[in-house]
Amino acid sequence: MENLINELEQYKRILNESDIVSITDNRGIIKYVNDKFCEISGYTREELIGKPQNIVRHPDMPKSLFKELWDTVNSKKTYKNIIKNRKKDGSAYYVDATISPILDKNGNITEIIGIRHDITDVMNPKRQLLDDIKSITNPVLIFIKISNYDIFKEFYTSSIMQKFQNEFSNISLTYFPDNFKMDKVYILENGLFAYIKNEDTNIKVIEKTLQEVFYNFENKGVLFEENIYDVDVVISYSKRKANIYDDVDLGIEYALKQKEDIVCSTDFFKAAQAESRNKLKTIKIIKEALKADGKVISFFQPIVDNQTLKIEKYESLIRIVDKNENILTPYHFLDLAKKTGYYQNITLRVIQNAIDTLKYSRSNISLNLSASDIESNKIREKLSLLISSEKNKGRVTFELLEDENVNNMELVKEFITYSKSIGDVKIAIDDFGSGYSNFERISDFQPDYVKIDGSLIKNVVDDKFSQSIVEAIVIFAKKNNIQTIAEFVSDKKIYEYVKAIGIDYSQGYYFGKPEPLIM
Repeated sequence: MENLINELEQYKRILNESDIVSITDNRGIIKYVNDKFCEISGYTREELIGKPQNIVRHPDMPKSLFKELWDTVNSKKTYKNIIKNRKKDGSAYYVDATISPILDKNGNITEIIGIRHDITDVMNPKRQLLDDIKSITNPVLIFIKISNYDIFKEFYTSSIMQKFQNEFSNISLTYFPDNFKMDKVYILENGLFAYIKNEDTNIKVIEKTLQEVFYNFENKGVLFEENIYDVDVVISYSKRKANIYDDVDLGIEYALKQKEDIVCSTDFFKAAQAESRNKLKTIKIIKEALKADGKVISFFQPIVDNQTLKIEKYESLIRIVDKNENILTPYHFLDLAKKTGYYQNITLRVIQNAIDTLKYSRSNISLNLSASDIESNKIREKLSLLISSEKNKGRVTFELLEDENVNNMELVKEFITYSKSIGDVKIAIDDFGSGYSNFERISDFQPDYVKIDGSLIKNVVDDKFSQSIVEAIVIFAKKNNIQTIAEFVSDKKIYEYVKAIGIDYSQGYYFGKPEPLIM
């Protein structure tokens, strides 16, 4: 018997050291809690004894769960589940709970014992963070993102990257100054770390703190496996509780895009909502225009011979007419159309507009196309219909836009060769002088024209750097028998300059705005 009692005492000690234990009566009133229960809940034993077990119930947990719990226990069975509880300070913790009734010799429930394992650290960090935000009155939320995280991923396995993130999180806590210490790091994903503090402080204090944190990362790096790694970080923060997670998350995206070190991201979510509403309105306008006749139209801007001042051709420029008869330029809808799948249908409509225009007009026209457009079977078929007409032979120019997302360059080249042979199509390289692969595009497409980018032309009269680039392009083009077109020719001074240096054609408001082509 003595040995049995000794063993039971040891089991009890081990249980108390490893698990969170409580005993209640059959009504759920607490009779006993162990030290672990007090430690994790933040309550003293005196504050818990005699209170209902639901003193640690979290308001997020549904009533149906506790009904299921009591139904199970009252039927004299053991209940198991993961339960979210609330500490005395309002923050959340998670337990893997086993709750079982204790029966007397007659089978009546005398007590209920709950044994719980703390699983907070293995729960989803984002879920933990969102729960903790709810429980804090004056949250200061900070995100730190390793902006060169993808480079690290190229060199290390997932398991090593996990260790690196763990080490980063530990070191990052030491980089906060003593007057603004953080207790916990939430490792989110892909090199993103979150920190939260319950403190009513002003923006200047937070900003100064984060400047020190940024300085520490920049100058100390991260020690990992006996090597010091230089890490580039961006930081986003907010202290306004409403939408704070979304604000700070959007702030990180903004910091990465704008290459800003530290961003105060209050109201970013509000701005994003407004932008989303505007995008939805624009999508609706696009859909309605594509369904209707005459709502996706083409305007035409003249391209003028600099010597004779005669119109050589017109560039076709897309417009959308909304339900109020407002005419929208591509600035308002084209990027969104590309992201939402409507771009191809718009391009097909532009080509159809060109087909219709050439039937009734004697003018030549040019169309803007990307290499990705030409990769589309439907667009190639429509372009073939345009250029195969005997009447249109020699009257069409393809203005090829810069395009990084080309999957089949050989297909694009073959179609351009076909277009030249069957329709005497001319090829122009658009926005020449501003892109990443201008001379490569010349090699690929063997153009008849290069259109010198408007950002260079608009400054060419007064800016020496623009002059040097434009003049170099003209010399190169003439040497290779390529004609040149100046975009953004907006006044007489620019026209006279581009004419004087030998540019062949001009396009811009000085000669005409985009407008419907009179047949």
